[in-house]
Parts: sequence; structure tokens; C-alpha cells
Amino acid sequence: MSLKDLAENLEKGDSFYVRLFSRAYDIEMTQEIDDDTGRITSTRSRLHVKDEDLAQAYRLLILMRKTLGHCANQFKRYGESEHHQLDTATLTLVERDQLADKIDRNLGIAGIIERLLDGTPELPANDWKPISTAPQDGRPIRLLGKREDGSTYIETGAWANIAWSVEHGAKGTQAPTHWTELEALPEDYA
Repeated sequence: MSLKDLAENLEKGDSFYVRLFSRAYDIEMTQEIDDDTGRITSTRSRLHVKDEDLAQAYRLLILMRKTLGHCANQFKRYGESEHHQLDTATLTLVERDQLADKIDRNLGIAGIIERLLDGTPELPANDWKPISTAPQDGRPIRLLGKREDGSTYIETGAWANIAWSVEHGAKGTQAPTHWTELEALPEDYA
């Protein structure tokens, strides 16, 4: 689900997941405007954590959602396998009834889990994580932080022995508070 889709769902939705997401995160939409033509050249969206505890709860719920999805798929497979066995095997009347009960049970559980999962959002692809969880192996990552004047910066940086490389950059740049993986480079980039 893209941030645009998520923002639209936030406006019209009232599910528990949507309310939790809106309390945990802010979505900032920015537009770049061509100075010569006055036209919008690009629109970007960024996700900011408002409440780290709620953001962590949201991430855990999404992880649980994925796990439940796997469980639903497994119960479906059990039901389909048993249904195939019911159609192809030579069974007594008692065995057929027991197998039919198993099919109803497994497909019923799968259906209940799928109904629980309907309408819950996916975790956004550009989820910012607390800086305490960032890799400190020197590889470049995207860093989010504040400057002394309160403005936000997003820079590419890396752990440089005892501090983040962006801390040595422009005057007034404070230590980053969040990080995310770098976007993928083009395949033909050398």
C-alpha cells in the first residue's frame, strides 16, 4: 500500500489499525515546484513517528497480521488436501464423516482468520526505525533528524567510528533520531 493510498484510507477509514497508525505517525507531503514554470515537478511523502510506543505497537500488529495470513493459508491447504482425499480415497461412511468435519473445521478457521485480516493496512515501505536499531557497520543508510533551528533533515550517512557522519556536516545539525534503508540503486549504476 502506498503512502497516498494510506492517506486516503486514513481520511475515510475508522478501523482500529487506521486509528493506531494515525496516532503513531505523521505523513508529510512535499511538492517541488519549477521556479520558471510554476508547475509541480514532483511530490514526495515522508513518514514521521509521533509516538514511538504506538509505532512499535503498530509494527507488531502488522507482523501478527502477516503471521495470521500464513496460518490462514495453511488451514486452507489442509482443507484442500482433505477435500482431495475425500474425493479420491476409498473410505468408510464414518471416515467420510470425520474427514468432512475436518474439512469444515479447517476451512472455517481459515475463513475466520481472513475476515479478521480484511481491511488492515500494510506496513509502509519507508518505515523509519529508531536510530538505536541502526547498523553501525559503516554502510550508508538514510538518516532523519533535526537541526538546531527545528527544521528536519534527511541525509545519506553512515556510522563513522563514534558518531554518525551527518553530525560532522553542516553547522547546527543534531544527531539523527531515525533511520531507514537506502533506496535501491539503478541496475546499470557502477
